[in-house]
Amino acid sequence: MTFTDLKNWFSDSVKTKYSEREAASILKELLTHFDDQQRNWTAIISDEALLAVIQSKINLTIIDRILNDEPLAYIIGHTYFYDLPFKVNQHVLIPRPETEELVDWILEENQTQVRVLDIGTGSGCIAIALVSNRKDWMVEAIDVSKDALILAKSNAELNHVEVNFKNLDILNEDLSIQYDVIVSNPPYISLEEESVMSSTTLKHEPSIALFTQNNDPLQFYKRIGALAKYSLAKNGSLYFELNEFFANETKAMLKNLGYHVELKSDLQGKARMAKCQLI
Repeated sequence: MTFTDLKNWFSDSVKTKYSEREAASILKELLTHFDDQQRNWTAIISDEALLAVIQSKINLTIIDRILNDEPLAYIIGHTYFYDLPFKVNQHVLIPRPETEELVDWILEENQTQVRVLDIGTGSGCIAIALVSNRKDWMVEAIDVSKDALILAKSNAELNHVEVNFKNLDILNEDLSIQYDVIVSNPPYISLEEESVMSSTTLKHEPSIALFTQNNDPLQFYKRIGALAKYSLAKNGSLYFELNEFFANETKAMLKNLGYHVELKSDLQGKARMAKCQLI
């Protein structure tokens, strides 16, 4: 089988959902994933025997999952975040590129040894990226989902780092010690926003990590902001990833709690991050 044969077959298989260009992009990721030798692109598409084997692996189940809007990261079981490999499944959100910008900000502003808490760790991407770049940092990560924590622990092992993971419900339990840095990318979507969300996210990513429980998009920011008043060490910093549509409301609420708040825009010019320090 030639690469052109495979590309035409795959494009035809998913044409009801994806354009030829989109199909080619998906196929490229599948080919890279299924090549056990991890060769370069030219070597993969030149190996006709391999292409025939890969076609047999891209079976009807995978085609159906693609046509059902399932994210490719879930289908192949992994993705990359901050140049590090992460296993993902439907118990955790797929790490987003904009969250890498939050990690950048934390690393840039904290050069000395610190104790870090990552609230709502999911796949562990923030905690693991931080400690991978600051080996002397003491990093803890909590999540209400035990299934997410199982995966996060596996990702820490995969990346050869140590993170202290704990199962904790931040809405109903308190923090017991102080931290120099607290960071969270919490659920921040109200049910009213469902209509503008992609079907891929709504159908397949965990709702517990997306939606607030009382339709208040600031629910977790209020709770974490209140807890951090007692759990931030002197001169400590609280970092959030934000819902861009409620950035100003979040800032005002945190200011009322006694924080100096700095908003930061992502590369798209959207207010997606905040740094908070007690006045």
